[in-house]
Amino acid sequence: MPGRLNEEKGIILPIVLILTLILMITGLVFVSLGVQENRLVQREIKKRRAFYLAEAGIETAIWQFNCGDQPWLPWSAPWTEDGNGNPTRTETLYAPQGSSAGDYEVTVSDKDASNPLIESTGYVPSKGAEGRVEKTVCVTLEKGHDAMFGYAIASAAGIIIENPGTVITGSCYAVGDIIIDEATVNGNAEATETVSVTNEGTVTGTITEGADELPFPEFDSSYYQYNASSITNGDLAINGVDPYAVDGILYVTGNVTISNSTLVGPGSIVAEGKINVQQNSLVGTSIDTGVSLVSAYESTLEDDIAIKLEEGIAENPSEVWGELWSPNGEIKIEMNSLIYGSAVSGGRHKIETGSGVIYYTQFDDEDFYSYVARPTYLVQNWQEE
Repeated sequence: MPGRLNEEKGIILPIVLILTLILMITGLVFVSLGVQENRLVQREIKKRRAFYLAEAGIETAIWQFNCGDQPWLPWSAPWTEDGNGNPTRTETLYAPQGSSAGDYEVTVSDKDASNPLIESTGYVPSKGAEGRVEKTVCVTLEKGHDAMFGYAIASAAGIIIENPGTVITGSCYAVGDIIIDEATVNGNAEATETVSVTNEGTVTGTITEGADELPFPEFDSSYYQYNASSITNGDLAINGVDPYAVDGILYVTGNVTISNSTLVGPGSIVAEGKINVQQNSLVGTSIDTGVSLVSAYESTLEDDIAIKLEEGIAENPSEVWGELWSPNGEIKIEMNSLIYGSAVSGGRHKIETGSGVIYYTQFDDEDFYSYVARPTYLVQNWQEE
């Protein structure tokens, strides 16, 4: 019996050792799996962080399109140019505690096109680190235009459309009242207050009173000066020139007078002062050669007019292909004028038409808008790589 007991004691020790070994191996397996899982989690965290960095680059570029005062200045860090002339920047972002979160590199292709492309890559821990984690996002934008230019006439202080023979082919919007007297509006009439139709005036579309007040486009002087093809200091008088070429943006620091001339674009004249179009003048001759007129002059009193189309004659009406935009002033279109485009007046000033004024706004052409209000860029396509 004692010998047998000793034999049983001798068996227990190996069993304990084997069980201990099994537990150790199992523990090592779990530790190894935990380490691998932690690595995977950490890598996933880095990938997600790299994605957020890439998104930051995308948002930076979109902001520059829509809000930057002077976009893409190559001498203004951190925007530079790559070898193909595309704006690019590399930037390090930091966590709240001050440590580096990683880098992003963003490049914009076809910045002047209607559908520019933004490509942004996020790097963790940094662009130059070995074993870095990176994520790329590509976004295509679509250049849009202010909704106000979709109206034939839009004013921040009321519209007066009067006299027989005046025809507005398109809708009208006003903060305040719209008065339609003996005239015809082939479209809708929307006003935040009242719409008055008198003396056989006609509105073929919907009349809306008490409409919501909509924002008007804002004038950005630095944007136009930076993008100007040419700048004229002081007043500009265009007289007896046929044709007078307006290629891109012509920025004028004074007043503009156009008489006995034909202007051809596509482009815009942007003036800090008043713009006066006299008889026997053509501002643009077709959709393809449209010229828009923009006046930053701020009207202070009634009949202190920022953009004026003087009275033409029935056989030879004043003619404009393009937009009339006065962000801060009044627009007045006198008798016998023909406008292919639209007129927008902000700054709490009205638009007034005379007899025989005819608007056509049935055009959706890029050239009418390219150089008028600053465009708005929206995301058209988003692709993660």
